[in-house]
Amino acid sequence: MTTSGSWRFDDEDEGGAGAADGADGSGAAGRGSVGSPEVLADPASQADLDGGPALRTRRTRRQLLLGGAAVLAGGAAWALHRSPAPDRRRLADPQPSTARPAPSGPKPRWTYHGDGPLALDRLDPTPHPPLYLSGTDLIQLDPGTGAERRRFTLPAGGSLRSCGSLLLVGDDPGKEKVRGAITAYDLDSGSTDRQYATPTGAASSRGGSVTVLCCDSGTIYCLADSVVLSGSGGAPAEQDTLLAIAADTRQVRWRVPLAADVFLGQASAVPGGRLLIGRNPGGMAMLDTADGHQLWSVAGPNGWWSVDDQSIYLAGGGSGLSALSVADGTAQWSAGPGAGESWRYLAPLSANGRLYTFADNGVVTAKSAGAALWTYRLPFLLDARSRPLVAGGLLLVPGPLDGGVVALDAATGALRWIFQDGEPGVDVWSATTDGNRLYLGHDRVLHAIDPAGAQT
Repeated sequence: MTTSGSWRFDDEDEGGAGAADGADGSGAAGRGSVGSPEVLADPASQADLDGGPALRTRRTRRQLLLGGAAVLAGGAAWALHRSPAPDRRRLADPQPSTARPAPSGPKPRWTYHGDGPLALDRLDPTPHPPLYLSGTDLIQLDPGTGAERRRFTLPAGGSLRSCGSLLLVGDDPGKEKVRGAITAYDLDSGSTDRQYATPTGAASSRGGSVTVLCCDSGTIYCLADSVVLSGSGGAPAEQDTLLAIAADTRQVRWRVPLAADVFLGQASAVPGGRLLIGRNPGGMAMLDTADGHQLWSVAGPNGWWSVDDQSIYLAGGGSGLSALSVADGTAQWSAGPGAGESWRYLAPLSANGRLYTFADNGVVTAKSAGAALWTYRLPFLLDARSRPLVAGGLLLVPGPLDGGVVALDAATGALRWIFQDGEPGVDVWSATTDGNRLYLGHDRVLHAIDPAGAQT
């Protein structure tokens, strides 16, 4: 169902910045006005690069698969979670006495109201928006009108990854019965009949499951497990295999068997024909996507990461941020809170030659070549559920429901607008783009915004 949402504006000009609450310098949510950007040094003090958190005790294969799937679903860029999970029981019946911020910011081109709570965080990255994912229903919307184009019924669990126009769904590691295949949903044609069978697929409930890790321009990288016998008459053991499958021909390009005691938790395609993988134990390694051979490896880091063509940004020392060279894995720099400070870094965002760092106390910093360009304090605290986005010259930072979505000028840090819709709910905001429009949503609602008009 597509409706045009009711909308009213603050006293600001249409598309301009509305009034907003601020945060004080202590890091706790305050009630002052939002400050203008400041050219400041990075709020973190410099520290030596350490080896990251210690490797955890190895768990059972099912526990590891479930844990790995959770990291993947959250995205390599956002795997820390500082705030308690939202109370899902309030979604169906929000408290009527709860004060809701009045609508503000640019007027939506259209507004879509869904039947169930929005769960775009399961899609990483979000392919071909606008999409509305709720439970097992994936609804593809018309970007011009918000009308429903197609509906897909997805499995309740399993990994979801995009590869061009294809949405790839692997097995659900929590299920006893597995298929050993990847199902592809074509968002261009609506086709759902394409499958990629893995060579380790089996009808047994003890092996053959497959998890989609990531995809580059033409190759799907996935993790398949199988049952092997440890010697004649020996007990069965589980072994993982990293597979590279051509998206067009569905043929396996190469495979890399992993040692029986190694768990592969995440992977990221890196520009330049490289694949970054995280192993436990064993730290991380960079592979050549041509044949899967290892280029380099480093021990220790075991947590979230994000990557661009030059650097790997990862959790360092629990609350800090470290950077390694994509070329050889050597340490580039590290930063973290100073003495007596309790905030921590979330994963940064790299775009257009700038690095945007985010602290959970609400401080956003833009850097270029290691130097701080501007710093801005948001009117709310941040946690790992927020996924910032750079689009149309704007840095969009989704916050909690009452915080809205803050749009900053990506070059200068100037506040452009804060988007609020006055809709009920309890969840955090999400932000996606198809390169033409912004799609901002939470709970059961999704709005389409024209970024060009929103900047005036």
